[in-house]
Amino acid sequence: MLNPSRSLARHPLFQTLIAFQNTDQAMAEAALADFPGVRVAPTEIETTSSKFDLAFFFVEGKGDSATPGFQCVLEYSSDVFDRETADGFTAGLLRVLEQIVARPDVRVDDVEILDAEQRTRTLTTWNDTAVPLPDVSLPQAFEARVRRTPDAVAVTCGDEQLTYARVHELSDRLARDLAEHGVGAESPVVVAMDRGVHVPVVLLAVLKAGGSYVPVRPSDPVERIRHVVGDVSAVLAVVDDAYADAAQAWGVPVLEPGRALRREPADAAAETAPGTPAAAAPCGARLAYVMYTSGSSGTPKGVAVTHRDVLALALDPGGRPARTGCSPTRRWPSTPRPTRCGSPCSAADRSCSRLPATWTWRCWPRWSTGTR
Repeated sequence: MLNPSRSLARHPLFQTLIAFQNTDQAMAEAALADFPGVRVAPTEIETTSSKFDLAFFFVEGKGDSATPGFQCVLEYSSDVFDRETADGFTAGLLRVLEQIVARPDVRVDDVEILDAEQRTRTLTTWNDTAVPLPDVSLPQAFEARVRRTPDAVAVTCGDEQLTYARVHELSDRLARDLAEHGVGAESPVVVAMDRGVHVPVVLLAVLKAGGSYVPVRPSDPVERIRHVVGDVSAVLAVVDDAYADAAQAWGVPVLEPGRALRREPADAAAETAPGTPAAAAPCGARLAYVMYTSGSSGTPKGVAVTHRDVLALALDPGGRPARTGCSPTRRWPSTPRPTRCGSPCSAADRSCSRLPATWTWRCWPRWSTGTR
């Protein structure tokens, strides 16, 4: 590798070295026989710096005075690891080697790397993240937020913004249209939209109608989109006006939400009349959305996520992982903040197909609990 990326935090090529030193001492002494008076003996040299984060040196023991087997020396960078951590590495290595020596035919997956205390701490203590979850849907949780802060800004995109009350109103209106187009309990609805303030409105409307949303990228091959549509048995595709013509080839009825979202109700009372409500909100165990993998290993596969799954994320007492790792003691701030539709999705990919993961992580917790 020529001119690798440099960093003061790590070695540019690799961070861990394993070296096997089996120099034949007798051979070295024989090579110096022609130099009278010269004797060779191994000498330990104390080093004050480490070239790598971790370096394991294995030395083969030979001769009557040598220790049989192998000796191992661990050299570590004190800027990265402390002595306790380094001792833990050597203890784990010895634990593995002892099991292999005792049972040479042991399967690799039966070798225990952790001791009993470490295993309990990792699998039980650190994993004790259960919290009581309300049996409510995301729309029900959102409506509770609307009642608390109706005039707070819920979503922004560029110069556009919508309050919680406005999002609630628009999503209710669109949910009625979706119900009229056959969307009911857990009905899969394909969504293909560019990022904007109306994307979350559409996703919320699908959930209010009882359905589950399935995001697709309109630029994907028609064969992939048709596979997704057929795999989930989608009943409807909600698309931006720009994608309406292309969506005709997807094999599913198409709805353009722009008209419903832009129109102002001629009769506000009719919008909220008892005979025209959106479908009852589903319970927490029902499906919220399906996200498909890239399909790089073959056929794209769908990952199903329920309302309760999203609420579990929102109410996770461990706090949210930061970009660089997990902060177990961090709590989410309780100050409501508007969702910004432009981040963190790449500006080069404007479709909503990348939104569910980021939407689930950044938006639903704020909208449903106010804890982020």
